[in-house]
Amino acid sequence: MKIAKLSNSNKTFIKEHQLTKAYKKAKKLFELNSNSFVLNIKKIKPYELNFYSLRITQTYRAVFRIINNEADILVFCKNSDCIY
Repeated sequence: MKIAKLSNSNKTFIKEHQLTKAYKKAKKLFELNSNSFVLNIKKIKPYELNFYSLRITQTYRAVFRIINNEADILVFCKNSDCIY
């Protein structure tokens, strides 16, 4: 499964928080095997909305949804800020 092109605000967030290398690694892993346990993908409540998060680093996660077999990253957040 592919990850859709990031929004400008997400690109800015990645640069400001020095996550470029970690994001590229997570993206490559996701596109090779979206079921990889390393990404620690979790479904976010309310479950019927079909939002997920995946690990970028130990501190940061990316929240995404799947549209047309493509993961659309909506926002990056700290682990403590994500809703489970």
